[in-house]
Amino acid sequence: MKYNKLIVEGCDGVGKSTFIRALQKRLIEETGHAWTVLKQDPKGGCPERARKTFETLPSFSIMDRSDYPSEMIYKKVLGDPLTWDKILEFHNLSPLIRDLGISYIWLQAPKGITKRRLEQRGDDEHLIKHLKRIHLAYAKFFFDTYLPWITLNTKDNVNTLVLSAMFQLGVIKEARGEYLC
Repeated sequence: MKYNKLIVEGCDGVGKSTFIRALQKRLIEETGHAWTVLKQDPKGGCPERARKTFETLPSFSIMDRSDYPSEMIYKKVLGDPLTWDKILEFHNLSPLIRDLGISYIWLQAPKGITKRRLEQRGDDEHLIKHLKRIHLAYAKFFFDTYLPWITLNTKDNVNTLVLSAMFQLGVIKEARGEYLC
């Protein structure tokens, strides 16, 4: 199983933590491996930090966000854009990510649901105001890169059984951009 390292991405409030807990449980049941959940707070906009993270990511792990692309997206949308040089340094990590067997899961939720979740958590109004721009930035990132990824909408019941079977069979790399629910 080559693709045994997962990074779950998506804007704040889409349900990443809930999804990751359910996915971890299902993957442990189905694969017999102890899948580890790692949480990284994206910060710094440093491609070298991202490279080290990817190179040391253990097999059978699920990462809750990474510097690439979260840091790029949030800096761009919230008004502190990275320089083109930094963006190119980040994009140069794509071959390494593929070689290491890392796949992305991009979670989405309708804007109204995401906004309600963020308001319940008391998150920054500035972030809530820019939800659409954050979503569009994620869409541009995933459609413009050649990384293995799939998109799931958390408003539906995600069938993690189907998802984990895809990873077990190593077909996740063929599912770029497909909506599974």
